[in-house]
Amino acid sequence: MANGKMKIFSVVLFLVLGSYCSSQIIKKQVRIPLNNSTGVPYMVPGEARWDYYIQGFDVDSVGNYYFLAGDHRIGITVLAAFNGSKEKYRKTYDHSFANTILIHNNKIYVLDKDGFAYENHIVYANDLYELSTYDGRILKKYVHITKKFINDYEYVDNLIVADVADSMRFPLGARHYELFDLKGEDMGSVKNEMNIYNLPDSLKLPKKKTRIFLGRWNKCNVFWGLQTNDKPGNLGVGYYNFYFYDSIGKYIGMVSLDNKVFGMQFFMFPHEHKRMRNGTIYILGWDDKDALISELSVEELYKDALQHPIIDKK
Repeated sequence: MANGKMKIFSVVLFLVLGSYCSSQIIKKQVRIPLNNSTGVPYMVPGEARWDYYIQGFDVDSVGNYYFLAGDHRIGITVLAAFNGSKEKYRKTYDHSFANTILIHNNKIYVLDKDGFAYENHIVYANDLYELSTYDGRILKKYVHITKKFINDYEYVDNLIVADVADSMRFPLGARHYELFDLKGEDMGSVKNEMNIYNLPDSLKLPKKKTRIFLGRWNKCNVFWGLQTNDKPGNLGVGYYNFYFYDSIGKYIGMVSLDNKVFGMQFFMFPHEHKRMRNGTIYILGWDDKDALISELSVEELYKDALQHPIIDKK
């Protein structure tokens, strides 16, 4: 909405696994204009078929939204914080370090893994930034936390699980997962990208990435997955699946929701645009030049999942 006012939509959701609906799963949806001056910051990828790209999204303990976007081509990064659709502050940095963010103890963490050319090979920054949630100022910068190549990383239990290779020179060699704390200290290797000891076999899909770990809720491990129907005439049609497993990896159930409810996904389908915080799952999408934030009740999802103990084989 151009005036930035928050709209709360009542949405009737038809669940795929069953012929009933639950209107209590989505608690509310918030629209904020996509605007690099007054709204949600974004960048436009060069050859992308999608128009918008936002590298970082997270929610603090009281439900404020934080968006981080940057463009290495012009060397800037923008952080914007919102209470609902009302902007709290905006901070512009004169260098590009935008990536996936984590909010913990009133601080924002972002690991810049972008590279630069040096002596005929690429050197990756691997700098960990610590920002203030109150005004966005840089509190600390942990420089070059590892000499290894970081292909990708996740935040799990307020730690960093990185998919690394031992060399920055090609060929990169064997890859594995390493754990870092929020000061950049290497805590050693871990079994998988989710750092879950009892990872169910049905979720061991590191290459396909069809399911991602949202976090733990009431001793349950909660996952999200995208199930699409890309047949001619159905491009982009599909479902958001929410899976529940207990602490020892036993399957509990799942819920499927029509993905059209959440708007379009951003460029590269960022998994960090799905966050579980405060007993709520926050999903970031876009619709009609607005960022669309959907807030789902984890408790209501769990109740519906108990009624659908069928494992999705996709």
